Amino acid sequence: MAPSDQFLIWFTGLLVLIGGLQAWILRATLTVSRASVRAYVLVRCENVLGMTLGDRPRLVVVFKNFGSTPAYRLRHHSQISFAEYPMSDDYKLPKIVIRPSREMTITPQVEYGNPVVGSRPFTQEHLDEIEAHHARMLIYGRVRYRTLGRWHHTSFAFFYLGNQTFIMAPDGNDAD
Repeated sequence: MAPSDQFLIWFTGLLVLIGGLQAWILRATLTVSRASVRAYVLVRCENVLGMTLGDRPRLVVVFKNFGSTPAYRLRHHSQISFAEYPMSDDYKLPKIVIRPSREMTITPQVEYGNPVVGSRPFTQEHLDEIEAHHARMLIYGRVRYRTLGRWHHTSFAFFYLGNQTFIMAPDGNDAD
């Protein structure tokens, strides 16, 4: 093999290596760029009503897009339940019952509040357990939305402590 052929083989190999490195850098740059401008939907709860015997609990779940692009085709499913408090290590959230919800778009820095009503009224047993600090009202759910051509989700779970105060439950909170 002539020295010029060996040089071309090595030079071509070096160019392939440099091209692969550039492709890797480009992919990493695109990943960081997407992450910096995509929608990030966070959830909070407010305005609890109906905490009396025979009433169904009601509250507002608020979604806010903290990202730089809209959250398209957003759908959410939220439920109210009762759970032991504090949660035991083996406690699992009840399965979310998927009910039809309309799709919406939340633009950046905009909030949307959705009323949620408990499926069953408070019983005296519920109220006694809450009063004794052995149980809490649990608000949990999932938000799914599309941004920059990809699907994302935010799962949430909050305990209601009374006095319009919520804390995150130790299980059921995640996002991608």
